Amino acid sequence: MKNFFSRFQERELNFVGISLLCACMGIGFFMEFGMNQIPCKLCFLQRICMLSLGFSLYLNLLLGIQSRHYGFALIWALLGVSCSLRQIALCICKPVDENALLFASHRMPTWSFLIFFSSILGIALLLCLNKKPSLLSLKPNKGPMIYTAAGLLIGMLSIGFVSVLMRKGLAF
Repeated sequence: MKNFFSRFQERELNFVGISLLCACMGIGFFMEFGMNQIPCKLCFLQRICMLSLGFSLYLNLLLGIQSRHYGFALIWALLGVSCSLRQIALCICKPVDENALLFASHRMPTWSFLIFFSSILGIALLLCLNKKPSLLSLKPNKGPMIYTAAGLLIGMLSIGFVSVLMRKGLAF
């Protein structure tokens, strides 16, 4: 019987993870530019962690599936969880601002925590479901997934740079 969880599907799951992370960052950028809500420093840290998590998953598409890339992704997801928990703790007793966008009655730091936590669970599941002893056996595949994921990540990175430059100016 063939193994249902093949390397090709693992590559597709990495691409889906990158796409979901970019969609979440896109919602944050829409809130910033479209709704004129200024992000705080912890929001910028969470964006950096999300983007770095996406780049760590992109390494699996570019260089082949390796446990080292999942390790990098776990590190960034854990840093993102800690940043979002810090922001949740700071805002727990504050009343909700009238202009704040609540999505399904949760604030953005709560959604950020859920995204990072589900990323940790997903990466752990991918590592546990791998039946082969070595993850180094898969060769990278140069296909449209790589270019699409690279475009998404570079787009989010450039929008992030524009966001920082608009809020802080050229001097960081």
